[in-house]
Amino acid sequence: MTKYTAEFADRTITRNSDRQYSHAWLVTDADGGEYAQGFSARADLAASAARASLPQHINPRHKSMAGIAASYRKVARDAGFNDVNDWYADCAARTDKKRASLKIEIVEVATE
Repeated sequence: MTKYTAEFADRTITRNSDRQYSHAWLVTDADGGEYAQGFSARADLAASAARASLPQHINPRHKSMAGIAASYRKVARDAGFNDVNDWYADCAARTDKKRASLKIEIVEVATE
């Protein structure tokens, strides 16, 4: 078992594993809190994993699927929206704001 250590700007994360890692990624919010983190075998995979951890917009296909669209309409009504499209726009704006507040950092790891 190998101990991997990743030194980020304001914290250190470690992992013991039999896998081979070369990079670690960390996503932090505006307050410096940890949103997501992980280890990866390559820098490009670390970047991809970090991006995948970010909040996602509502899938456009879900808007046309009857069962999912019905549940979205109920959630929109419960949230005080008269039109589900207004709720979609609000969700998109909140997601964009959250994504903009998150910071991705990728570093090489050290082994012990």
